[in-house]
Amino acid sequence: MNGISSEANRYQVGLYNIFIIPFTFITNQILGVKVMDVFFASTLFAIIYYVMRKMHIKKSIFFLLFMCITPFFLIRILTGRAYVLAIAFVFLEMYFAVEKKYKSLFLITTLHVMWHQSTFFMPFIITIIAEAARYLGYYKIFYRNVIAAFTGMCIGMMIYSAFPINMFYLIKNIFSIQLNSKIPGSSVGVEAYSRDFMTSFVLNFEVFFLIALLSSIIVIYYYINVRNNCIKKESFKNNQLVFLYAFFIFLIITISGTLIVSGRFFDYYIPTSVILFALVSTIIFERREIILQDFLKKIIFRTLYVFVIILCIGSFLYMKKTVAQVDNSSFSEVAQWIKNRSKAKDKVYLDNWSYFTLLFFYDNKNVYSMGLEPNDALQTNPDLYWKWQNFRKNLFYCNKKSNCKDNAKEFFEKINRLQNSEKQKQYKINSAKIIKSIQNDFGARFIVSDNKSFNSMLHYNEDMFKDVFQFKDENGNILMEAFQLKKYE
Repeated sequence: MNGISSEANRYQVGLYNIFIIPFTFITNQILGVKVMDVFFASTLFAIIYYVMRKMHIKKSIFFLLFMCITPFFLIRILTGRAYVLAIAFVFLEMYFAVEKKYKSLFLITTLHVMWHQSTFFMPFIITIIAEAARYLGYYKIFYRNVIAAFTGMCIGMMIYSAFPINMFYLIKNIFSIQLNSKIPGSSVGVEAYSRDFMTSFVLNFEVFFLIALLSSIIVIYYYINVRNNCIKKESFKNNQLVFLYAFFIFLIITISGTLIVSGRFFDYYIPTSVILFALVSTIIFERREIILQDFLKKIIFRTLYVFVIILCIGSFLYMKKTVAQVDNSSFSEVAQWIKNRSKAKDKVYLDNWSYFTLLFFYDNKNVYSMGLEPNDALQTNPDLYWKWQNFRKNLFYCNKKSNCKDNAKEFFEKINRLQNSEKQKQYKINSAKIIKSIQNDFGARFIVSDNKSFNSMLHYNEDMFKDVFQFKDENGNILMEAFQLKKYE
């Protein structure tokens, strides 16, 4: 239903996809994935550390460790996905923009867009934030930054097809994911949903909220006093005032974006809040607004170091425990079963779109019905999208390009009033329609599903399958099933 295409409304291969190819040459695939994950996470930390040092932030290592006191951040940066380095690029862009290094800003913007096309707008937004911060502090705008970021964004998007329409499509897609998530029967990636920021799912969230709130109050305090000439602008060195305003504005945007647009904005929240807090702390001590004796300062910081390291260890162990609880044996066995019975590029119908990555990892010779957010399928092929939704949600064959929940309800209420033999016959007819549609409309030769209700519907026509594989747990409960169709028309 979706995939790589030359059209603007499809995801396309970027620099990230090319860069990860060397990791596929590692014989042990699991090891290859782990090496890639660690490499990206290490690069992220190295870039953030570089930015903090360039901003003259004291105790940069301490603040890097502070970001890791929540397992959420560790898990997100160890996924090996394109957005990991995109986060790093954003902070590098912020540094270049504030420091007026427009040539470097142009290069990193181009690299960012070529690396992760779906965040192509972020470098330009970061540049606008930096210039807004500069204007708030000094009533000046460095236009070369704006030109460099915009030019880099356009050149980066030119490598993808259908430029410049592809930019408008991606913006539309971000908002349509949120809108379509509210459609009854629709299903998209949970991480793409906007979230209630205060009802956080992140362990130790309160700590990050507290430092973000405290830092924001201090930034506002500085802004009011600088504006009223109670504090001289010249007392801030190394562009500290611009950095202060810029990271404060970006913090507000990450919070607003999480609440309104997409949960993916939350990925920027933790490092942004920590860097802002680090910058505020550095400024306070440099301006001697808090004066501590050297021996007392050493005791406090050593205590904080030990405390944060303990929290990091706990966070890491919690992450390990969470990951260890994930059992992928059902995917590996189902994929191997299909691999042994299929020809290259045979199509596999997935009841759950998010299973594509795991199944493809274990069996990459076949083609799967869906590999991206369902929103992409809704935009490109609404007919198949709604068939897929009605099969899995309503257990009902329907030709309409909409949610057939009411039609399904009426159908099942009607046949449930029939005699048992006639009821079974109607179930069998509906089941046959679904199977034939999967076979003919989707072009699938195999079906993979862990949806018990959907699987039960398929079993009404077991004669239409050549073979069926059932993965069971140690108690004999069926966790996942794979069906091989008899015919392939």
